[in-house]
Amino acid sequence: MTVYARYSDLIRTIPSEGIQMRTRPVVVAPDAEALAFEIADWSIHLTDGLHAYLTNLSRVKISWHLVPDSALARALEADAWIRSNYLDQGYSFSFLDELLSGDMAYLDIGSMILENRAPDAGYKGALQYCKIDGQPVDVGAFYPFEYHWGLVALIQKDASGALSDQVWLLQQEQDPWLVDMKLTLAQYVELAYRARGFHHWQLAYLNRRDPTFARMKFALPKMFPTATFGESIFEPSP
Repeated sequence: MTVYARYSDLIRTIPSEGIQMRTRPVVVAPDAEALAFEIADWSIHLTDGLHAYLTNLSRVKISWHLVPDSALARALEADAWIRSNYLDQGYSFSFLDELLSGDMAYLDIGSMILENRAPDAGYKGALQYCKIDGQPVDVGAFYPFEYHWGLVALIQKDASGALSDQVWLLQQEQDPWLVDMKLTLAQYVELAYRARGFHHWQLAYLNRRDPTFARMKFALPKMFPTATFGESIFEPSP
């Protein structure tokens, strides 16, 4: 099954009695002619890896959350793990509405370029405070691929000036930081697919001790009982 077909299938499989879409989902099929026009029109060079990715998927917007007061929401609220880790710590269950939700919002190449060239693009304010190997970041070399609750997945121009498919992650709240995820875009969207775009799944991928990882392992099998998740969520289903 192609990447486009798999993401299109999420539109059908994510909604359930206890989970609904926040907004109308969008999965845009690749268009080779439109891609060639964008590349020529913007006079931009792409690495082979990025070009290959863009011929498989153009744009995605899938956002889901718990249905308030549904049987699933009530079961999660009553669960001992939720009570021990959140409710007994003083958090309300409504606080978990965002933490127990998912979002996948991948920009197409034209939108990435427009964001990069906009002087007031939101991610630039945080990125300017980051460093790579102790050196200030070249803000103009980075292009946003996905905005995800205070995190931004970025790609950048390589040494030859071509836009690469290597993914960097920017945390843009409070003390900003930037890290090389050591993933290609194809790998990134595959991991996001397995995690259903779960809130801050990127942090769980980078650090299994991050609280997000435990929350994912607890919640995803209960929220999507018909899906089979690998042992670490990020592994392929058995």
